[in-house]
Amino acid sequence: GNGLRVYVDRPWFSSGDGELLGVVILGDGSKFSAIPDAMKPFVTQWGLDPVFDSLLSKEQTRVADFPLRVAAETVALEENASPVTVVGHRVQWDGERGLWYCDIELDPGRNYMPFVRLALVRYQPHSRPDAKVSRVVLAEFAQLLPRRAVALQRAGNAVTLTLRGPAPEMGSMKFPPESQYLNISFIPGPFGPPSETGRNRLEVVLQTRDETIDSDLAWSDAAVLTSTLLDPPGGDSPPPVAPVAPARPPAGGMTVIRPAAVSAGLSHVLANAGVVAEAGLAELFDPALWKGTVTLPSLARPARLAIREFERFYSDRTVPERRGNQTLLRRVVEERLVYAEYFALN
Repeated sequence: GNGLRVYVDRPWFSSGDGELLGVVILGDGSKFSAIPDAMKPFVTQWGLDPVFDSLLSKEQTRVADFPLRVAAETVALEENASPVTVVGHRVQWDGERGLWYCDIELDPGRNYMPFVRLALVRYQPHSRPDAKVSRVVLAEFAQLLPRRAVALQRAGNAVTLTLRGPAPEMGSMKFPPESQYLNISFIPGPFGPPSETGRNRLEVVLQTRDETIDSDLAWSDAAVLTSTLLDPPGGDSPPPVAPVAPARPPAGGMTVIRPAAVSAGLSHVLANAGVVAEAGLAELFDPALWKGTVTLPSLARPARLAIREFERFYSDRTVPERRGNQTLLRRVVEERLVYAEYFALN
């Protein structure tokens, strides 16, 4: 699921014993369109990022959208006594930062990078009915990183990858007045450059380890096995940036590769995180975003696969380019990492 870590000023909680961080929603199943203007500063809302063309987020909040909850009930706000639903989450103490924190997982739907604004209270479920929640604190807007689930199967030197999760059909480079050239908008023609989609780029990279170095710096990229633009299910298939190397699996069974345990300097990865079973129901309810096969070279050193996804956008930098008898300024495309996972190979 998607999640946020919320840090809370120390005076808000005394010991954390019996005290929860509450997420305030208008009601279980209440639609955002039903929130009165007077209540908007006191309840949680979310919505899509207009930069990306993707599926709409859920139009309502439910208690079930918060899987890490430990309590939920209807309470009256201290500000105006209006009934709302509070969804309680346990808090933890961060001794290094000297702050309480809470991990909140939520399900806003299959939208890509939605904005979320949490309405938060200190919640004491065993207190008097008129003293269970504090006054509401409205958090800043935050964006949820895309949910990703990846499955790998290996047969000899052939590795088949399946990636699932929401992705944008179009990104910021697709929409006017953006152009690949500064201050110029060309209409793509049959002989002109292809129009930019702004879709995310996925790459599968072989990394090797220098055994003389005892840190994450020992890993370095050895080869890019594939690089392609992601095509959400139901969209128009874009041409790959680099073709996937075909491979014929040898006879024998397939081996499922699980994510490697990576030190905190790179990623917090659990032993089974991000692995989904290949089944008919998965294709029905969570269709594959990308599936392909890569071929591994001979592995003489410790190696792993790095799967990385990048958003792509036009930067403010330009480079000169000749088009006919004109010299135009082409925008430089930059990338932002939004997902990374690592799988040990030997």
